[in-house]
Amino acid sequence: RKGSGGCGVARLDEWERELIDKEKTLGILESQHQERERQVQHQMSGIAEMEKTTRDRDAGSESLKAQLQRLLADMQTKESDLQAAEADLLQLVLSLEGLETPQTGREVAAGGVGS
Repeated sequence: RKGSGGCGVARLDEWERELIDKEKTLGILESQHQERERQVQHQMSGIAEMEKTTRDRDAGSESLKAQLQRLLADMQTKESDLQAAEADLLQLVLSLEGLETPQTGREVAAGGVGS
């Protein structure tokens, strides 16, 4: 009986060591898991920051595109206004010279040089 009792104690000691080893392993695994969670969280933060940067850049690009479109429209309006002013100026010059068409104006100008 004493021998069998000693075997039971040895078995309990062995189980206790196994349990301690498993607890250590579990602690290590938990620590690794927490480290992985921190890494994933860090990566997620990096991704969120990149997404924000991309959204900001896209918004900036859209804003710049809108500004360029407004500038182009303004330039086209000014070009049209300039063409209209040139036409008005030409009509004014022709009417001051008593001419009705640019063709006639060239003929008179050529004749004027000869006289």
